[in-house]
Amino acid sequence: MQLGLSLLLAVVMLLPGRIYAISTLAGGVAATAANGAAALLVFRRYKASETAALMGRFYAAELARLVLTIVLFLAVILWLKPLSIVAMLGAYLLIHLSTGSLMLIANNRHKR
Repeated sequence: MQLGLSLLLAVVMLLPGRIYAISTLAGGVAATAANGAAALLVFRRYKASETAALMGRFYAAELARLVLTIVLFLAVILWLKPLSIVAMLGAYLLIHLSTGSLMLIANNRHKR
């Protein structure tokens, strides 16, 4: 879902220009990769009975997500020229906000 939304945002950003589209895609892919890595770290060997271990994995996953995000942003900033920082960070933020929003919408539909 996040990768699809990243691609959709990049296509929309082709209207103002190719630089914005590529920068948007880079931000969206960075968000998707960081979120995917965090999800794998938390849920790869999930057991509901091990709540303490699960909480530890959540903290480790958040730290890994932060480190991976910084590394990906640095790589994009160093290697992608020209770059629209605003488009990259905007896409990153939109991907994060949209995921939570879509989960709330799905949960509300399920309750009906």
